[in-house]
Amino acid sequence: MTTTNPIVRALSAIVTEARHASNGVVARPAGRR
Repeated sequence: MTTTNPIVRALSAIVTEARHASNGVVARPAGRR
């Protein structure tokens, strides 16, 4: 991805966070950090 769109970057960040969360932090309730 060679786009500097803030929307694309935000989506990428969300996807990356979701991936990390599903890697082993599933025991945590959604919405809490």
